[in-house]
Amino acid sequence: MAALAWRVDGTVDSWPAYERRCRELLPAALTVHHLPGTHRSMATDPDVAAVAAVAAELMERRA
Repeated sequence: MAALAWRVDGTVDSWPAYERRCRELLPAALTVHHLPGTHRSMATDPDVAAVAAVAAELMERRA
């Protein structure tokens, strides 16, 4: 099983605790991609381009 997390620059301060807990639950299965922007801006220009680039890379790996 693989797990994927998106961490944007505007993530709240609780991110380290969240990531640590995810790594405890999913050892060796969690991939974190650090992206620019905030939770809301990652779906709009210009930040959405970074999301699209990571998505394209992941789809290429699966092909």
